[in-house]
Amino acid sequence: MIRSPLRFMLSVLLVLLFNLAHAGNEANQPGSVFQDCADGCPKMVWLPTGSFSMGSEASEAGRFGNEGPVHTVTIAYQLAVGQTDVTRGEFAQFVKETGYNADSDCYAWESAHSVFVNETWAVAAGRNWRKPGYAQEDNHPVVCVNMTDITAYAAWLSGKTQKAYRLLSEAEWEYAARAGAKAAHYWGDDAVLTCQFANVADHSWKPVSSASKEVPFNCQDNFAQTSPVASFKPNQFGLYDMLGNVWQWTSDCYADNYAASPADGKPAAGGQCAGRALRGGSWDFGPRYVRSARRLRTPPAFRKNEVGFRLAVVASAATAPAVSSGQ
Repeated sequence: MIRSPLRFMLSVLLVLLFNLAHAGNEANQPGSVFQDCADGCPKMVWLPTGSFSMGSEASEAGRFGNEGPVHTVTIAYQLAVGQTDVTRGEFAQFVKETGYNADSDCYAWESAHSVFVNETWAVAAGRNWRKPGYAQEDNHPVVCVNMTDITAYAAWLSGKTQKAYRLLSEAEWEYAARAGAKAAHYWGDDAVLTCQFANVADHSWKPVSSASKEVPFNCQDNFAQTSPVASFKPNQFGLYDMLGNVWQWTSDCYADNYAASPADGKPAAGGQCAGRALRGGSWDFGPRYVRSARRLRTPPAFRKNEVGFRLAVVASAATAPAVSSGQ
């Protein structure tokens, strides 16, 4: 027979172990937010598991041919996604601690000095993540970063936190962006609502562009270029700026359609991966591009002043698909 004091200590230990296990499960509950460090770590949000229809139907306004076929994807593992895009301040902390150099070759929409073309994509002297061609503060999303830069930041963050931070796959990105919505945007199909939820090419943007390369949204968000992260309403998963503000890199090798796409959240892979998929639209793109299903192909070495990124982490590497963020 166990003596009374020993029985008491055993019961206390069992309760403590139960509470610790319960607390761990609570910490990973959908919607809960965590931040693994205060200096350079993004805030992360745990998402619910579930399935969704990836891609767009032929009837969706503005649809491009590379957005199908529509197929079911299941995210069966605990996934945490950056509450916002990685900020300039967070990236600056990484540069400060490591001495990493990402200070060259950023494309921007520049004056073309031509009688035929007003503006064109070009590398201008001094364009980089510190000086993208417009004013930014540390709470803006970092831009002018390529796959090599992102891989280095994710590796630094992983070493700092002892967690495997990485880029999202395209499927994970779209699951996170839609947040259960089937419409073209997570706020629905009403374009009038856009400026409540996203920083896009609108009436605030139009005066800064001498070329009419985009038909703007018929609203005003009060930002001509990037806005501070979380300036607009979040989606139903509590994520900000999944559409608009900056395009976001994903880990997928770009394919022209989803015919061979995995159904379990894994990234599409193949060949030398000459192109990576960008998602989400940005501050200088109009209605046809700022949609949950829209996707672009960009070489992994390119840096652009409208492209940033957000990261993901999973609760258990054993239950999640392997996703590479390198070139």
